[in-house]
Amino acid sequence: MREVRLTWSSENLESSEFGSLCKVCSSMEVLGHLDVSSSGVRQLVKVKFLPEKGIEDLAEVDFLSVEGPLPPFEVPETGGEGYMVLSNTHELSTGAIMMDDITVLPPYRLGNDGMVINVRGLPSGVSTFLKLAKEVLPPDGIAVISGGESDKGLANILTDKQRQALKAAVSSGWFDVPRSINLRELSELTGISKSTLGEHLEKATSIIMKWLVGSEQV
Repeated sequence: MREVRLTWSSENLESSEFGSLCKVCSSMEVLGHLDVSSSGVRQLVKVKFLPEKGIEDLAEVDFLSVEGPLPPFEVPETGGEGYMVLSNTHELSTGAIMMDDITVLPPYRLGNDGMVINVRGLPSGVSTFLKLAKEVLPPDGIAVISGGESDKGLANILTDKQRQALKAAVSSGWFDVPRSINLRELSELTGISKSTLGEHLEKATSIIMKWLVGSEQV
């Protein structure tokens, strides 16, 4: 297992596609990933607007779509702060989230002091993400994190939804031979759509197989 920390300076961000976002917000913290698709990543964020900037300005950032405030919170006032749900289509965000052998660890924050994100996963996946980052938005710093949480193994590269799907599948007999439950029944039991549940199980199983085969080299 490997974990790396990538850092970008404020100067780097301001000269990139993130420059338009830096002109709207003094800070934006991604608290969680609500949904992932090929069209973007739905993110729960805490945003702090610059004076005289607000939700209308945020909606003009090319790679963001504003869904609205997080209920029961109100729309943040101009120059204020609050919780929002956004859809992010920036290549750095979508590329990272769509890789099934790494996890981008929220929370991570963009602000006046730049941006820092931690990525954890199999060495091959981390290397692929680093190549993407260097092409899309070259970081100012890359540091390998050792010890602590990064050494706790496989569970740390599965997303919460993948772990929940696996737990439900195991406890319900999905992995029994022969199976005690089919995907439709498991979908009804968990309240997760059949297609989404199948995707979670497929990706989680892929991660586990790659980890088992390569664990001696990690």
